[in-house]
Amino acid sequence: MLLSAIIGTLCVGFGSANTVTNYQMYPLTMGAEQYIQNASLDKSQFPQGMNTAYGSGLAFDGYEKDGSIRLVSVTDRGPNLDGLNVKDNNKTYPSKIFPAPDFKPQIATIVLKDNKAVVVSSKPILNPNGTAVTGLPIPSGQVGSSNEKALTTDITVIGYDENGLDPEGIAPDADGNFWLSDEYGPFIIKVDKSGKIIEKFSPANGLPKIASQRTPNRGAEGVTVLPNGHVVFFIQSILNLNNETKKTATICRVFDWNPKTQQYTTYAYPIEATYKKNNDAKLGEVHLLDRKLPSRKIKKPTHKGELFYFFNQQLPILPGRRQPSTFGVYELNYCVRDGNRWSLVAIATE
Repeated sequence: MLLSAIIGTLCVGFGSANTVTNYQMYPLTMGAEQYIQNASLDKSQFPQGMNTAYGSGLAFDGYEKDGSIRLVSVTDRGPNLDGLNVKDNNKTYPSKIFPAPDFKPQIATIVLKDNKAVVVSSKPILNPNGTAVTGLPIPSGQVGSSNEKALTTDITVIGYDENGLDPEGIAPDADGNFWLSDEYGPFIIKVDKSGKIIEKFSPANGLPKIASQRTPNRGAEGVTVLPNGHVVFFIQSILNLNNETKKTATICRVFDWNPKTQQYTTYAYPIEATYKKNNDAKLGEVHLLDRKLPSRKIKKPTHKGELFYFFNQQLPILPGRRQPSTFGVYELNYCVRDGNRWSLVAIATE
């Protein structure tokens, strides 16, 4: 997910909607080493290389010594675009073209200073054995597979990576680690400060099993960590339960999940009526605003053993593509594309 594609936000822990009073745009700047290089790139269009999509996930991470705001960010799987369908062994698969197939998903530190958002450092996400994670699709039949074929720009099949990730969200915890959400799996991943994976959870390993019925490549999107250590994450779109609900489901699921016990509570987030099709609904980010959870009022009977709690309807969801993701208690930020430049936007609220 590119920065401009964040299309929804959940804000955990307050009872009334905040009012946007002003905002400020921060041009996103990075060093030459942080641009994506590839021999197939048109240098007339990308003289420095492609911009790395810092901002797939973004979270407040404290302050620098001079008081500047520090953010932690994660990229997605890397540049890609829809390709033609591919036939393999009499089966047809959707494809994605990867202009930079060697790209490795990264975690970055961004500092807001002098009216700029500066990428001061970045590092690849590492497998437990120390090798860098790729963003290539997971093989068909495995947990997290999107059934996509990865292609180069000359339409050569790249192959798969059974450990591939498509990160979407990031959140620091009290121990200095980071929790990542991934929309392939869905996966929830705990990494240390070096970016190395400590634990990786999936519907086959600790996460709610029902999450496996996500729309392909619309797994876990936003993620945040509560003071009690619980991880709150949501599925980007509606679930297709037993291949029967992709047109009729009216909620997205939000999970308050305990990584120690792997117990969880399901919250229902009603989708807006503005989508032409229910499975067009997508959510973007979730962030902790204070130390309380939403009101847990049951609004409808349980369905097939599931217990739903409903979010307060006054959550701040802004229309269009400029959607906010919150950091801090009284600040918001979101990302927009301004011509060929990316910008971070901080919003003061009251």
